[in-house]
Amino acid sequence: MNCFEFIISSITAIIAIFAALITYQQYYINKTKFKFELFDKRFLVFSKLKEFIILVNKEGGKISIDEINQFNIQTIEHKFLFDKKINDYFKNLLSNVFSLRSIETDMKNNLNGQINRIENQQKLKELTFWFTDQVESIESLFQVYLSIKER
Repeated sequence: MNCFEFIISSITAIIAIFAALITYQQYYINKTKFKFELFDKRFLVFSKLKEFIILVNKEGGKISIDEINQFNIQTIEHKFLFDKKINDYFKNLLSNVFSLRSIETDMKNNLNGQINRIENQQKLKELTFWFTDQVESIESLFQVYLSIKER
């Protein structure tokens, strides 16, 4: 093997190493970009959720169907961005919103008499406490999904 052949084969090896490094860098950049894009989408859903909970705390059972529908439309992606735990949370949240609306309507119309009114007041109190607590507790619930640290 002469000097010229050695230089050619060395250059080929060096080019292959640089190509491998560039490929790895592209992989790492794309992986990081994906994480940030996923974070952006998840954070948007989280923000809309927090806004909705604050709205429910403000309006209580008087929250309108239009506001509930708007929330559903704005956060429909949650089904694809999060796992079962968060999806179940959304179902529970909406169930509690509709319970709150139903209790508010029953109490307003005094449909069920004094005994049910007392029960409704107790349920209303429990739901009000639950929604008040959610403003803080959703941060810990979503923390694992909104972390951009390497795991």
